[in-house]
Amino acid sequence: MTSFVSFLVTSVIGFAFVYLFFGFDDLWIDWIAYRKQLKPRKLTEEEKHRWTLLKQKRIAILIPAWKESNVISKMLRGNMRSIQYDRYHFFVGCYPNDLPTFRAVLKVAEETGRVTPILNELPGPTSKGQLLNWVLRELTETHFPQFDIFLFHDAEDIIHPLSLKLINSEADNAEFIQIPVFSLPINKELSVGATYMDEFAEVHTRDLLVRNHLNVALPSAGVGFALTRKAMFSLRPSSGQSLFESSCLTEDYLLGLNSYRAGLTQSFPCLFESNDLGQRSWIATYEYFPSSLLKSIRQKARWTEGIAIQAAKQLGWFGSFRNRLFLYRDRKAMTANSLGLLGLAFLPMATLGLLTFPANSSDLTPLSTFRFLFLLNLLLLINRLWSRGKALRVVYNKPWALVVLARYPLSVLVNGLASFLALKNHASSLLLKQPTSWVKTHHELPEGFGEVLPQSASGAL
Repeated sequence: MTSFVSFLVTSVIGFAFVYLFFGFDDLWIDWIAYRKQLKPRKLTEEEKHRWTLLKQKRIAILIPAWKESNVISKMLRGNMRSIQYDRYHFFVGCYPNDLPTFRAVLKVAEETGRVTPILNELPGPTSKGQLLNWVLRELTETHFPQFDIFLFHDAEDIIHPLSLKLINSEADNAEFIQIPVFSLPINKELSVGATYMDEFAEVHTRDLLVRNHLNVALPSAGVGFALTRKAMFSLRPSSGQSLFESSCLTEDYLLGLNSYRAGLTQSFPCLFESNDLGQRSWIATYEYFPSSLLKSIRQKARWTEGIAIQAAKQLGWFGSFRNRLFLYRDRKAMTANSLGLLGLAFLPMATLGLLTFPANSSDLTPLSTFRFLFLLNLLLLINRLWSRGKALRVVYNKPWALVVLARYPLSVLVNGLASFLALKNHASSLLLKQPTSWVKTHHELPEGFGEVLPQSASGAL
């Protein structure tokens, strides 16, 4: 074996072992989902009718807003027009140095009576957690009516008409409720924004269902999650205490795990309606995610640093073996994604080593090992792509197999670069002794959404 080829094969064998190790827990999740037949459930007409008979609990919908004047009024109007529920009210957290957003919210508030802007005590931007904590303080310690459920959304979210009815029903038996979150369909199928369709479809029609079935900690997705009043005061037992960890970049993820540690009952209802043609309407939260490479990398770097570094430091390892396994799955992303990016570079070299290895060499052991590991990793990759393609077909009612294959390298590129940026940002924050700043992403809504004022927006709480 030539020294160059030997080096290539030996190096790739090491990477292949690591890739294989990181892929085994995915197979375990696949096996549980298959064996227990865990899949999204169709909403029946009987269940839908039962929702209409339930007493409606008061729901406060909390939205943090920093420089959202371009979307916030449309988001509020569009969702109020479609929500099939009466006893709800929007509370939008704004900053005193962001008057365009405050004025946009105030205008909708005066028009509808269903919206209240709340000015933060600090100029922005602080952090999403700090702003939400201030809004909650105003709700629970001032003259506002008592609410039974606190529902959290972002300024770019599209709320399904039945979401509040679903949450109202689930709150009879659960104290922490997370409904699915999906990306709005992207026309540019080979764009960065379209990779979010792949990832969220797979996670929210498979992984979270398995977590819910195994009764392990459910993380919050940041939007479309709700806490009952009991849960609120279990996690925030005395006046002045904060619900969200404002120094954590993924305060929502941390809250979900802390809810589990506090013994709160968690629920992940994954339901859809279906018409006569078999087309599905998901009772989920929809939004557009970043469409540019740099914005996507920055956003995912924030997620990675918050989950794999900050939350890991604060929480450590807790719960049963199964729960710890899911903590490992959350935290391995930084390493796995970094290696995935390196794999894009190593794959051509591995193929070169395979093709140029002398057939009459006296030492075929490294090559045989390489070929065996390469085959196993290839099978794992095919299984992962098949799983994503299936999830996309289920969520978006279209065959996406070839598209998933084509944009998988783009997904690896974004996630890998985000992992390296997360490490760089965290190292910088330690050296400068300053927390990583809250990086806002530009938000959009579908064309025409919320441009017409609801015919009847007022209602009793």
